[in-house]
Amino acid sequence: MLTAYGAIAQPAAGYPAKPIRMIVPFAPGGASDFVARIIQPKLSELLGQHLVVENRSGAAGNIGVEIAARATPDGYTVLLGNVGAMAINPSIFPDFKIKPLRDLICTTAIADLPGGLAVHPSIPPNTVTELIAYAKSRPGQLDYGSAGVSSAGSLSFEFLINKVGLDIQHIPYNGGVGAAMIALLGGEIKIANCLIKNLTEIDSLPHLRNLIEISLRIDRMEGKGEVDDERKTIGREGDGSALPEGHEKRQRRDSGRIDCAH
Repeated sequence: MLTAYGAIAQPAAGYPAKPIRMIVPFAPGGASDFVARIIQPKLSELLGQHLVVENRSGAAGNIGVEIAARATPDGYTVLLGNVGAMAINPSIFPDFKIKPLRDLICTTAIADLPGGLAVHPSIPPNTVTELIAYAKSRPGQLDYGSAGVSSAGSLSFEFLINKVGLDIQHIPYNGGVGAAMIALLGGEIKIANCLIKNLTEIDSLPHLRNLIEISLRIDRMEGKGEVDDERKTIGREGDGSALPEGHEKRQRRDSGRIDCAH
C-alpha cells in the first residue's frame, strides 16, 4: 500500500481518453465503498474523465482483485485495495493465483480508516471489561461479525479473543463491513467490527453501543500487547489505528500513465 514510484517527466499523451473503471472488491456500504464514492467526483474532475465505481465483492475481496489483475493493462482499470485484500489475503489464501506484488502496481495510498467495536443493545455490556466478563460466563454462546476472515477487523478481534481467552464464534460476511453492520443492527449478531465513521454516526442513537476503538498494526509485532478499557485501544503498545486503503493499477503498463494517475 505504501509503495512509491518515481516521478515521470511527462504523463502519457492523451491519457485518459475515456472513462476509467475503479473496481471495489467489496459490496456497497463498507469502508472501501465509502472511500470510492468520496473520491469519485474529485478524481473525475481532475482526470477529465468519468470514474466509474464497480463493486465486485466476494471471496474476501479476491474476486475483485482477480478481475482487476486480469483486465487489459491499458490504464483504464484500477483497483481500490485495502490491507485485507492486498496484504493479508496472500497469506491466508496461498493458492490464489493472483499475487498483488507481482500482478498489480500500487500508485498511491488514499486513506487511513480506524475501526471500532460495537454491540447490540440486547446484551448488557457497556465497557470492554464488562463484555469480556459477559462472554466468559457464556462460552460459545456469542458471535461477532466482520468483513471477512482476512479483514483487519477480524484480526483485531481475534487478538482480543486470544489475549483474554474467549470462546466467541466468528461470522464473516461477504461483501465487507456493510453487511456485518446490517446484521448487527438487525440483531442477527451481537458484536461487530465497524468503521469509526459508522460508530460516530450511531453513537448518539439507541441502536448500538460503541465500546472501544480497535487498533492493529500488523507491520509492528514487537512490544507488549495490551487490552485497555472503554473507548481506548486494543493492539500493540505505541501503535496507531491506521488501516490503509490503497489504489492499485493493472501491472505492465505505461509508466507515464501510472505517474499521471498518482
